[in-house]
Amino acid sequence: MRVSYIIHYRHSQEKLLLLRKVLEWAYGFQNLDIIIVEQDIYSKISHLNLGARHFFIKNPNRDIYNKSWAFNYVLKRQSNPICVFADCDVIMDPKDFATSLMEIQNFDVVKPYNNLINLGPGESNLSIVNLKNIQRKDTNPQLCSGITIFKTESILKLGGWSEVFETLGNDDLFQEEKVKKLEITYKEMPNSAYHLFHQKSISNEITKKKSDMYLEQLMGLDMIKLQGHIGAVIPKIGMANKYC
Repeated sequence: MRVSYIIHYRHSQEKLLLLRKVLEWAYGFQNLDIIIVEQDIYSKISHLNLGARHFFIKNPNRDIYNKSWAFNYVLKRQSNPICVFADCDVIMDPKDFATSLMEIQNFDVVKPYNNLINLGPGESNLSIVNLKNIQRKDTNPQLCSGITIFKTESILKLGGWSEVFETLGNDDLFQEEKVKKLEITYKEMPNSAYHLFHQKSISNEITKKKSDMYLEQLMGLDMIKLQGHIGAVIPKIGMANKYC
């Protein structure tokens, strides 16, 4: 069974180092079709031999970043029955991830871990073999943040990811709300994952307020209105020229 492993990305030198570590980890799985979707003014990594399929989507506004659009763009252009939606800074024990991939046969959504260990600068340089020795309880992650596994048919029923959010965080919250409110079956696996260290990015304040407003509106939808919202957005998701 082929699986699309979709990584959203906006370039910085620090993020490129993280991406390379994630790719090195992902190369170990023979059934993964690794796809990087880069969102920027122009491509900063298309000339690099990263060993993964690369999509570029143009966003000329550095004050906004639409992870949902990036994920939907690839979702509409891939054909595998399973999609993994992933950040460029999270890895986990390969055996635990492989077990989680098998579990998706029984559910619509699988969260491959329920504990996210936030690494320090020195810890992030460790190999995955040594990272597995770090056994602390850290962050209880959101269902749809970091790395999440979906059956393709199931995420399409959800209308993909909501593209009204142009900063990170609220997109994950609303995605989880859709899964739970629409009674999509899901399972959270009792594993740990490792969040590689990086400097925190600062969101544009106006964009953040706009995102919070959309979240409040969407979280208040009842079942019928939510289904109507999904039906309205499905034809529009993943468009090539959203910002151009």
